[in-house]
Amino acid sequence: MAEPASGIFRYYGHALFPEEKPLENSGLKVLEGLSLKVTPPNEFNDVFECSPIIERPVTKAEARSSFKAAIGGHYRGQSAPVASIDDLAEVVLGLKSAQPDLNYVAQQNVPKIISQKYGVVCFSAKPADTLMWAHYAAYGHGIALEFDPAAPLFNGIGFFRVEYDDNRVVSVPNAVDDFNQVVRLARRKSRAWANEAEHRLVVPLDQTTQKQSNNGKPIYLLKIKPEWIRSVTVGQKASVDIKSEINRLLRRPDLKHLHPERFRMVMDSKTFRLNRERVTKF
Repeated sequence: MAEPASGIFRYYGHALFPEEKPLENSGLKVLEGLSLKVTPPNEFNDVFECSPIIERPVTKAEARSSFKAAIGGHYRGQSAPVASIDDLAEVVLGLKSAQPDLNYVAQQNVPKIISQKYGVVCFSAKPADTLMWAHYAAYGHGIALEFDPAAPLFNGIGFFRVEYDDNRVVSVPNAVDDFNQVVRLARRKSRAWANEAEHRLVVPLDQTTQKQSNNGKPIYLLKIKPEWIRSVTVGQKASVDIKSEINRLLRRPDLKHLHPERFRMVMDSKTFRLNRERVTKF
């Protein structure tokens, strides 16, 4: 396993429209509920997420099995008969029967198959990266939580530093939902994302607590201990509401250790750089 970073940061944003509520910031919910959201790979914004290279020629039977496994969870939730899933698989494979098509079907199904069993929590080793604050903390309106890399959560085989490369991982269809294979796939990302200095935690979804979102989609939550959180940083545009809510939450006995560990991001007066400064209050 790669050496842990000196600190592990997770960014949280909130919507910027006036009619939306700043206190819906998910970082505040982490402090309040002491749980991390675990995201299935097919919900990430990178279309290449957990998408491998499948070099060996895939048989029609393997492509069929892969397709049915990928859509099975969705249709099982709708109580669709197995025969309907079989018919849909035959229609798709009837249209995509050439060897490159069979490999493509198997490849495209991998993220969906993985996402039925596993999710990922993403962290960064960079607390002051301008692009991170822009992309993941709502252009500086959000917050970042720092986690202690010595916490048990970050010392298992499911936690690792992302490696950035030009090529994807080679896989085979019948091994894509094996835990070690999932870790291999989740570890590899394009060099285009290298600025994130990302660390990841792969979590089996059956180890999470599940609840329903407002739109009916499941949300997977992983419980954490308060002492694993090491600091709170607000973006340079964070609202008074967010700062006040952080101050309120840090009055809780289990979060009082964060009182002296409050920071804010400040624009450098000369360079295109953000500076992270310790503060005594927000």
